[in-house]
Amino acid sequence: MGWDGQGLQMTEIKQLRAGLKKAIRAKDSEAEDVLRSEIARIEADLITEDDNIDPHDIEPPHEVRDEQKKDAIVKSMKINGWQGRPILVQQNYNGNQAITGSHRIAAAQEVGLESIPVVFLGGDELSEDDWDKWYGCSDDYDRLVWIKEHLPEHTDAIQLMEMEIEGNSEVARLNPEYSGMHEAPTKGEGSAPLWDVAGIYPDDIYGPMAVRYYGHYGDYRDAEAIHVIQRMHGHPNRQVRIYRAVPKDVKGSAFNVGDWVTTVRSYAKEHGESALNGEYRVISKVVHPRDLFTDGNSIFEFGYDPQPFTGLEEEKAIKRRLLGAKV
Repeated sequence: MGWDGQGLQMTEIKQLRAGLKKAIRAKDSEAEDVLRSEIARIEADLITEDDNIDPHDIEPPHEVRDEQKKDAIVKSMKINGWQGRPILVQQNYNGNQAITGSHRIAAAQEVGLESIPVVFLGGDELSEDDWDKWYGCSDDYDRLVWIKEHLPEHTDAIQLMEMEIEGNSEVARLNPEYSGMHEAPTKGEGSAPLWDVAGIYPDDIYGPMAVRYYGHYGDYRDAEAIHVIQRMHGHPNRQVRIYRAVPKDVKGSAFNVGDWVTTVRSYAKEHGESALNGEYRVISKVVHPRDLFTDGNSIFEFGYDPQPFTGLEEEKAIKRRLLGAKV
């Protein structure tokens, strides 16, 4: 199937994922099974695999983080075998390193599938510096940007990464210990981006009394959080560092779509001490205000939902509208 002919299927997948999210929230397991099966069928049609290899010969990107999710996939595989998109794999000196699909690989191993479909990333012509940048990518969105920049002709790899990100964004993860007990805001109704939180907060969030009006602690932590909010106002493409406390046994330092994050490191540490009983470590990453969303519950808490680069002309229009800047 040609790249240009896939728009309708991608739209259908997005609609099905929205329905799946509702089914999960409603705990409607029958509807959930039907929707997952239909999504898998369409995704399998979109991508042509390069090969089929033994799942035991593939190194997953990380350990299983959600046993419920893995067990649900095992149950489906026992009945239907492998369904859905192939695994995106990079071949290196360690063998076959998967970029997507940790839970599906683990499920395939448990079920005893002899082979699963894969798409190889390629890039033999790339330099060592190019690959150094690849290994510096900390999450799926960064990897997607890298593939688009260095391997723009590899449309299957781009499509697979977009599906992975879309799936993580639309379907809530089920492990409350890792994701948090309530869902983080992402782009959409009821949220506002860090670069213009006045869509949720009153305009005085940008005034001199904001620390007093919206602070939690009455000390430097409130001032730090408000300083970030005010400095990012009207600047969707600026850089901002985010923090997150994760359990000590969670490997890696990736941020996932839908994670709760904070712009104040001490707040992340406080969360680790209380919610994770001190068994935590703080991870951090530099992102952009366009990637962070608030629902107005706290000046310290944002949902992570990476967004495309805001064009320079659009950013100028934003500054003129919000700041009256002459740009």
